[in-house]
Amino acid sequence: MQNNNTQTTIQEDVIDLRELFAVLKRRKKLIWLITGLFTLLALVYVLVATPWWQANTTLEVGKYIDKQTGKEVYLENGTAVSQRLKVKYIDIYKHIKNRESKITSITAAKKNPQFISITALGKSNTLARTEINKVINDLQNKHQKIIDEIIAKKKSKLDEIDREILQTKEYKITDIAQNINYVKTNKLPTIDQKIASMKAELKSAVKQKEEATKNLSSLTGDNASLAALRLAQIQGLEYKISENRINLIDLKSEKEKIIISILPSLKRKMEELKQIDLVSLREKRSLIKLSMQAHNYHNTTVIGKVITQEKPVKPKKLLILIVSFITGLMLSIFLAFFLEFLQGMKKEN
Repeated sequence: MQNNNTQTTIQEDVIDLRELFAVLKRRKKLIWLITGLFTLLALVYVLVATPWWQANTTLEVGKYIDKQTGKEVYLENGTAVSQRLKVKYIDIYKHIKNRESKITSITAAKKNPQFISITALGKSNTLARTEINKVINDLQNKHQKIIDEIIAKKKSKLDEIDREILQTKEYKITDIAQNINYVKTNKLPTIDQKIASMKAELKSAVKQKEEATKNLSSLTGDNASLAALRLAQIQGLEYKISENRINLIDLKSEKEKIIISILPSLKRKMEELKQIDLVSLREKRSLIKLSMQAHNYHNTTVIGKVITQEKPVKPKKLLILIVSFITGLMLSIFLAFFLEFLQGMKKEN
């Protein structure tokens, strides 16, 4: 029983396929007519349509070398650059029709967004290339201004360091040198003169005291008033001697302080200015000067060159013809079966 059912199903399928092919055979003129019409229209469109040429390139965002860290620093973030250019050259022009050329894509690379791909279409390779060159020139001009601003800031810093060097050499070191010279040629000799004068006064006072003491001892008891006078003179001389000795000690202490403390301090300060401050300033100046050299700055550049195509990318002639042929064929087959269905309905009625 089951074998009979299977055979019946196979026979029905064979009959249905035969009927299908019979319908296609009866309607073959219609099928070929519609398919040919679609293909002909596609061929006319392909021949009449304006060809579009494609150009593309890849840019690397400009950068400079930071001399302090030795690392490359990009002028802008590539993702932000691509978004800004996309708005400026694609989004703003979307509503403008009948353009001779246009930018179709601006994208930053996923792995390294500092590399930006740009694609343009034009009614000729020249127009497509020109459209890309507009973007390149715009970005290069912007980034050159950034580079100029960086160099200008470094130049300002360089001028500031030059002023500090000049101030250190012409004012700070000169002032200290003048102070040292003043101490050596004026202050110390003055103190030496005072010490010599004080020693002479002290020697004279000691001698006067000795003479007054001798004179006092030679007086007799009848000369009491004269003895009192001599005694007062001796006391005055002793006070003067004591005062001179104190002043002499002060002068020597002052001289010792100048020799041991003040002069060495001034000399150390001068050496610090020469060996530390000036050297540090000159090193900073040298680093900034090196960082200002042209080879440390790279504007946005084209990787390779702007690539154009030998053939237009639009319209895709072969693809359009194939799609039109297949579309016409499918539509005509559907129409053939639909007409056959309508005809069958009429016969039944």
